[in-house]
Amino acid sequence: MKILSYKNPHSFLKASEGILLADEALNSLMIGITMRLQKDPSAYENPYFTCGIIDGIVTTPALMTPPHPLILAGKADPKILSAIAEDLLDKDRKVNGVVASRALSDSFSTIWKKRTGCSIVTSMEQGVFQLTHLNTINISPGSLRVAEEKDRELLNRWGKNFQIDIYGEEKGAGLEAKKIVDKGLREKRIHLWTIDGNLGDLIHKDGNNGMFRFESIPTNNECCVPFVVHKRRERNKLTKDDIPFGLKPFFCLLRCSSLTYRYGYAALLAP
Repeated sequence: MKILSYKNPHSFLKASEGILLADEALNSLMIGITMRLQKDPSAYENPYFTCGIIDGIVTTPALMTPPHPLILAGKADPKILSAIAEDLLDKDRKVNGVVASRALSDSFSTIWKKRTGCSIVTSMEQGVFQLTHLNTINISPGSLRVAEEKDRELLNRWGKNFQIDIYGEEKGAGLEAKKIVDKGLREKRIHLWTIDGNLGDLIHKDGNNGMFRFESIPTNNECCVPFVVHKRRERNKLTKDDIPFGLKPFFCLLRCSSLTYRYGYAALLAP
């Protein structure tokens, strides 16, 4: 048994890809962040890449992009998790939470508490959905256009509201939205769905999770499609004939799939 650290996302993904893709729905967060870092190394500062290895086989990948929580995947082996905890402490890494399957989250949190004296609070329980099949749907009216400078005020407002919807009334939601809108407009990554000249939904085409994004992260198995902004008054009214053809996998993901796993999100609070 040992742990091995990696200097970059390429070597980390090469080592961990087998176990991550074997359960891609559960591990999509770690896969998506790592692939984003491959495309844009500046997306996160000082990332942490480590794998637990038993008999030469990677069993427990670990990823952290400060100030975000530690992400764990694979097996909840106590010795491996203890070694990862010791490595984090040796490197003076600040861990404020862990995102993982319930077994992994609980095991690591207990180990971290013993070593640091922190308290543990379960701050989120998240369902993970896995696409099993696609519905046959008709192509909806309308088309995509690239967002322009004239759309900035609207995009800032939608972005702020979307972040509040997801995370609650957090300080800085508007500022974070403006940063993402600014980058998206500059790089022409934000798209708007229009029907007869009227704005429908907003799509942000980018490399990973976040605000108002249309995600297309291809792996050997499939693509990941996370977030799309939809007007509040139109939510929960969609039928299969209302869905834009290009968004079919995203919406069918929500409509057709069964809940396959539970994520445990534990906040580790300093003593």
